[in-house]
Amino acid sequence: WMKPPGNAAGENSGGRKGPYASLLSGCDASGPVERAGSFTADGSGNLTSGLEDINTTSGVLTSQSFTGSYVIGADNRGTLAMGSSTFQFAVGSISSGVSAKAHIVEFDATGTNVVGVLEKQDPTAFTLAAAAGDYAFGFSGESSSVNGARMVLGGRFTVASNGAISNGEIDADDAGSVNNFTSVTGTATVAASGRGTTTLSVNGGTIHTVFFVVSANESLYMGIDALSAGNGVYTGSALKQSGGPFSNSSLNGTSVIAVQAETPTSGTTDVQVGTLTTDGSGSFTFATDENNAGVISQNSVAGTYSVASNGRVTLVAGKHAPVIYLVTANEGFLVGTDPSAAGGFFEPQAPGPFSDSSLSGNYISGDMAPVHSTSTLSTGVASANGTGTITGTKDENQSGTLTAGQTFSATYSVASSGRVTVTSGSDTDVMYLVSGSKAVMISTKSTNTASTITVLEK
Repeated sequence: WMKPPGNAAGENSGGRKGPYASLLSGCDASGPVERAGSFTADGSGNLTSGLEDINTTSGVLTSQSFTGSYVIGADNRGTLAMGSSTFQFAVGSISSGVSAKAHIVEFDATGTNVVGVLEKQDPTAFTLAAAAGDYAFGFSGESSSVNGARMVLGGRFTVASNGAISNGEIDADDAGSVNNFTSVTGTATVAASGRGTTTLSVNGGTIHTVFFVVSANESLYMGIDALSAGNGVYTGSALKQSGGPFSNSSLNGTSVIAVQAETPTSGTTDVQVGTLTTDGSGSFTFATDENNAGVISQNSVAGTYSVASNGRVTLVAGKHAPVIYLVTANEGFLVGTDPSAAGGFFEPQAPGPFSDSSLSGNYISGDMAPVHSTSTLSTGVASANGTGTITGTKDENQSGTLTAGQTFSATYSVASSGRVTVTSGSDTDVMYLVSGSKAVMISTKSTNTASTITVLEK
């Protein structure tokens, strides 16, 4: 299980075979770095048909071709060369020896620090006919108006089989400048490679994105307008809506939520994980653990909600209540209306009660798109024994300082609510179980002032 990637005796390149989409987000010394693309893995350690779009402060590169190679160790950690960049990754969701998903982090001397996902693609969905439908989306990245500040976007639109986009609505929080844009229209294209584009007309302006199809229900998105006044740099995903038209009853139950934002203090983050509980009649409660620049707290906020038929949810709870766009019942994207530009996602929690045995088996881990360049980014593998001990190995990039094969051991305790406390020496974390197969986690160590949100999944 602990055999390092690249060890010939543990080599397992066949665990990655077929077409994959990638989405990476982070920074280099000059500012934000966003990358979206796709490639085909041949099952023997080679990457072909590589295609990538890159957006940095230096400009935008579209449809860049590349080749590469990869190796996967017996512990499901691997090394991947994609063009001129090198990455560490961990593969999961393995069926018939082939992985459907991986978490990935850049791991080279270029000074670029990005993290993201690889997801197996369904080539039958590489058409406009397959793309047709209603979508909700959530994007985050660099502000278009304030250097170094954060921007989040959330919304929904309808794609017709001819590529026409209609019934669009977008909420944006650009470094605290909050807007709701209605009557968003545009066009979409999908190439045989699975690469698509959208051109959206928003409030008299035009924004452009590229996306790579994962399935008929999911695509990975990146903005391809150059960073400038009026144009942010962002990545995210769009998911096909189901269960509409929506109403207050579309929110009825307990979901696990993960939210991150910037802070007024340079180089620090504000991250929260917890539960969103709704009653189907317009009342909700957020209960979260938070690390705000090293200040650790537990919060409970109650309020009311109203769901529009298109899935847009208005919350009322004190100042700066966020907006939600539903994907389906009890699942959606959250968009802040506050100066810190909070953004996040929630999904239904499996029925409880939970216990230590709910966290059991082998998991992969990776960080969500970071808020600040100071955050340590990692991917890895972990094994929980179901009785309170979790061990694993991770590969870290801390602002260009690379640490490979870092082993860890921790104890954990699972509450009936699915809240998990994790302790390893002086390090402490809190995670919330979505199910026995997935959880979201933050550091609750006060000296970790730039915590990320880490996803664990089988």
